[in-house]
Amino acid sequence: DGSSITANDKIIKLNSSGGQIGDPIEGPSNNLEGIAFLNGSLWVLESQWRWLGGVSTQHRVFKVNPSSPPTSLSDWESTTFIYASADQWSNMGDITAEGSGSSGTLWLGRKDYGRLLNIDQSGEAITSPWTSEYIDQINGMAYYDGFLYTSKGNTVYQWTTGGVKTKTFVTSPSR
Repeated sequence: DGSSITANDKIIKLNSSGGQIGDPIEGPSNNLEGIAFLNGSLWVLESQWRWLGGVSTQHRVFKVNPSSPPTSLSDWESTTFIYASADQWSNMGDITAEGSGSSGTLWLGRKDYGRLLNIDQSGEAITSPWTSEYIDQINGMAYYDGFLYTSKGNTVYQWTTGGVKTKTFVTSPSR
């Protein structure tokens, strides 16, 4: 109905000092898992079971114009989104971008079982490797210099884009 959705997760823009810039953007639910920036858009991952257009899906990836973000639930529902991407039943834990411009791609990581999912900007699967080791939770995800990084608690794991774990970093203090 377009009414306020204040109980939902919020997206907050920060300056380099960590201060908030402008008003927060209210999300479509309280199940936002991650945000990536690619090709001038914010890609917002929501991991929540839904029934959409006759399709059961566990997650959606919204393409948001940062200059004119959704301001109500009805705005979010009319925003371009990818649902039931290559692994529709999966509970995704985070999202990151690889590359730039129209050739850039998105990586999603399952919260369980250790599966990585690479999709193009229209939601088509490029690859979806299983990881060489079981992942029981993803709290964060990044792509840098040919590697994917996932985190759980104070531990960061480095993976090849084929799903092979190459390094483990333990940070201190735990966050």
